[in-house]
Amino acid sequence: ETGETIVNAQLIEETEDNFSGESVPPPQVVEAGSPTSKTWTAASFSAGRSVSTGIWTSEPGILKVKNYPVDEVFTVLSGRIDVTNEDGSTVSAGPGQSCLLRKGWTGLFHTVEQTRKCFVTAKD
Repeated sequence: ETGETIVNAQLIEETEDNFSGESVPPPQVVEAGSPTSKTWTAASFSAGRSVSTGIWTSEPGILKVKNYPVDEVFTVLSGRIDVTNEDGSTVSAGPGQSCLLRKGWTGLFHTVEQTRKCFVTAKD
């Protein structure tokens, strides 16, 4: 035995074991619709920062976000998300497209239709 740790690849999927919960945002941050969401956290680990990855699903709606608490990269698996920045510019992400939200971001997060995304977040 070499004493080496075996590190295996891990499929990121929605399972009962990694279901983190359902979220219903407070009315004061809902701009439109009923954007309830569900999260499955596949893994969390520390690499100088706290890092999490998983699957997130949401119903259509618009959230007003002020000072986003984490850095996040997500890839839309199905559906569409429109992100409107404070300066009014908009980024639209559909299936196969990725988006970066930086810690401190402020704007509108519009889940245009029922959406499923894979995410990685990092926070201090």
